[in-house]
Amino acid sequence: TGAPFATPYRSWATERVIVLEESKKFISLQHILVMFVEMDDGTVEGPMLIKHWRQDWEYEPTAALEFVGYRHWETRTLSDEERAGTWQQTVYQVDDSPRYTMRGTWTHNRSFSAWISDDAWRPLPRREHTVRSDYHTMTGTNRLTVLPTGWVHSQDNTKTVLSSVGTIDDAKPAVAREFGVNRYERIVGFDFSEAERYWAATSGYWKRVRKAWDKHTGQADRVRVDDKCNDTPVYALLFEVANEVDSKTGLKKADELKRVEDILSCSVSAPQ
Repeated sequence: TGAPFATPYRSWATERVIVLEESKKFISLQHILVMFVEMDDGTVEGPMLIKHWRQDWEYEPTAALEFVGYRHWETRTLSDEERAGTWQQTVYQVDDSPRYTMRGTWTHNRSFSAWISDDAWRPLPRREHTVRSDYHTMTGTNRLTVLPTGWVHSQDNTKTVLSSVGTIDDAKPAVAREFGVNRYERIVGFDFSEAERYWAATSGYWKRVRKAWDKHTGQADRVRVDDKCNDTPVYALLFEVANEVDSKTGLKKADELKRVEDILSCSVSAPQ
């Protein structure tokens, strides 16, 4: 007698995953979409490139930047019990703004390695944040299963209603439960040269953007991160600067840094 299931959502893409940093206790992975599309007449258009999401992995972290609802993120010091033996995954949006943080432990056997997270909060997924207003956060767990041919990311989520920042609505805590599966399969022979060229030209810029985000999100224990600056999406403004850095004329570093600072100062605040 309940509401009918929503139509399953499916999509696909090809990505180049670049290792930004790698050590025994920290790994940073940048995803870049590269797409070639076959048109109805048989011609192929592309490559179409988008700097995509980023994931940072840290072993036994001391702190976490966690989503607490209504576009707020909170930096929280972790207890020894929370961090012991865990790897923390922090996921960032295409413009390197924060998305969510989860902690979990790995298990290994001869067939696969698996990481299972504790419960955590996430903002609405991109496919829903502009069309849904009946819930405020996804709460749930992630499982990553690493195989010789790639990895599988499975999700068990509850679409959760909040009464205020950081507080679940006791009267109506949830509207639905969702299961999701993302499969990453290693491929060979694909032309990722445009992703490699783009990253060679802009990686320094995006490194400075990451550093600027860290400064602004770390200005207070709790910050608000708006997705727009003067009615323009923050990602569009930062990508515009990246395109100028990538252009033949380039952009002076001082001008680049000022524009990034202006954008983030406009979008990140520390509510009293």
